[in-house]
Amino acid sequence: EVLGNPDTPGIDVTMIVLDAGVDPDFAPAVLAEAEAIPDGIPDGEVRRRTDFRAVATFTMDGITAKDFDDALSIERLDDGGWRLGVHIADVAHYVGEGSALDAEAYNRGTSIYPVDRVVPMLPEKLSNHLCSLKPGEDRLTLSCVMDIDSRGRVSEYAIHEGVIRSRHRLVYEDVQAFMDGRAAMTTIRELGEIREQLDALYELRGVLTEMRTRRGALDLDVTETEVVFDDDGAVKELARRQRLGSHRLVEE
Repeated sequence: EVLGNPDTPGIDVTMIVLDAGVDPDFAPAVLAEAEAIPDGIPDGEVRRRTDFRAVATFTMDGITAKDFDDALSIERLDDGGWRLGVHIADVAHYVGEGSALDAEAYNRGTSIYPVDRVVPMLPEKLSNHLCSLKPGEDRLTLSCVMDIDSRGRVSEYAIHEGVIRSRHRLVYEDVQAFMDGRAAMTTIRELGEIREQLDALYELRGVLTEMRTRRGALDLDVTETEVVFDDDGAVKELARRQRLGSHRLVEE
């Protein structure tokens, strides 16, 4: 196989991926199976699921994230606790046991994130479309809804086959700037409508962190390095990636 000029930006990463035994392309049978999946969600499927579309849900990821597979929702309870929703894309709805998609996903095991790209576990129709919790789109989820008290203890929980419509695709840096009062006006306008939910999430994050600390947990705050590329795909610099409160929020 001819990969191209060895000086082409990114071709070294392609060589690493191939050398590891990973095929970035999918077999025709796998692609055909994915393309045959309808784009819309049948009304009957929506009716049999828990409908969270009226609940304010949103994703929170890095600026370069390519797929959005988890979303959050939260509301305050009268007793001072919170009702937290964690909504995960319901991939299993689309990937039938024993199918070509199932075999391919099992063989790959996971999506892979080299420094400049994503090698997905499933074809783009699923990984970047049907199973990506994009804002303003109805998406199928497995949702865990938890009632958490003021000390961080889960008093009740329920797992639902759900359907959500994410309100926002949030970015860590924008959320932190908004919470710190230094966001741009466009970010303030966008996030203003979910200020109450963000305040609640930040409070709950503090409670959960405090609970883990009481239990003796270690906080391994290890600095990560971010590779910054120029417009041509060549490495421009190596920068320290700052760990923000918004990162910690999603971790908790």
